[in-house]
Amino acid sequence: AKNADIVLTSLPTLAACEETYFGSEGLLKGARKGLTLVETSTVTPNMVKRYASEASKQGTAVIDAALMARTTFHPGLDKLKANEIVGQGLVTVMIGGEDADVARVRPVLETFGNPLFHVGPLGSGEMIKVLNNATSHAYFCVVLEVLAVAAASGVDLKKLEEIFRNTSAASCAMNDVAAQYLKHGKGKMMNIGAAIK
Repeated sequence: AKNADIVLTSLPTLAACEETYFGSEGLLKGARKGLTLVETSTVTPNMVKRYASEASKQGTAVIDAALMARTTFHPGLDKLKANEIVGQGLVTVMIGGEDADVARVRPVLETFGNPLFHVGPLGSGEMIKVLNNATSHAYFCVVLEVLAVAAASGVDLKKLEEIFRNTSAASCAMNDVAAQYLKHGKGKMMNIGAAIK
């Protein structure tokens, strides 16, 4: 952080985020005027606001830039791995922060993100990501419960999946998750630990 103008973080756990920002050798120890910290990890809006509260004491700006790789903004993303989506610059980015801070980092975010949405003040990008994930996880739970009830009733699950894929029950959860569970006995989405984060 001492030698950079912009630092992006993308970390797998809340503990890693805490350590990276607030640890004894964390980013906020090297914070200074002119530095902008960009949190792309999935964290709560309040966590980003905590970063900003501490960073502002040193004149450091903070924005949140929550990421989503699997969207329908670009056809065919469902066929790619996350690193391929990043490599092609097609990650959807939801940004929260002050206009001037967002403008400063936009060229960096554009190297891997398209589309970019400035969705409001600090924490807004994370709020949209958390709400999106909550909605998606609720859908997944419903689909798994539907499969369990159908199986217990003796319904042909492959026929159910085919029918639901082409009716009002169609959704990412039904079309992707159900198909994966029926074909492989497991899903292809994130694990429970990542979802809880």
